[in-house]
Amino acid sequence: MIVAWVLGGVAVVAVIALVVTVVVTRSTSDDSVVAGASTRSSDPTSTSSDPSPSGTGSEPESADSAALTEIRAALLAYITARNARDVGRMRAAVCTQSRDRITGAPPSDGGDIVLDGFLDTVFDGDVAQSEVVSHLEKGTERTASEKSRERFLKEQGSWIYCPDAEPDIGA
Repeated sequence: MIVAWVLGGVAVVAVIALVVTVVVTRSTSDDSVVAGASTRSSDPTSTSSDPSPSGTGSEPESADSAALTEIRAALLAYITARNARDVGRMRAAVCTQSRDRITGAPPSDGGDIVLDGFLDTVFDGDVAQSEVVSHLEKGTERTASEKSRERFLKEQGSWIYCPDAEPDIGA
């Protein structure tokens, strides 16, 4: 009888440890995927050499979490404006150095960009690069999902979508 109680107690402890491990793993991977819309880069076949769900860069964990949230919001703000074909909002949703590139709305028959998820984000000072997966939807049709690398710049203390941003290569 005592052996059964001891084995039962060990089994309960093992189940609790398994549940805690699953919850921690799930919360980490949930932080790295956002449903919504995305943009394409000029290199849709690019891939990441880091298979981790979110990049850690050189920033502390709490800063990464806040920065990742800001980066995702910045990309979604641009995509929402792009899908609405709102040039004013598109220009407002990108960094200063990229605004002049937005001269008109994308064609209305071009479809809408949909974000499938974020795979990796790497920080280099005030520049970040995220690998995202997205697809294009036109009416009831949809393209295959593709990976792209999107860049962001920290401007006036906030992360903003910046397709023209370049990482600091040092002196």
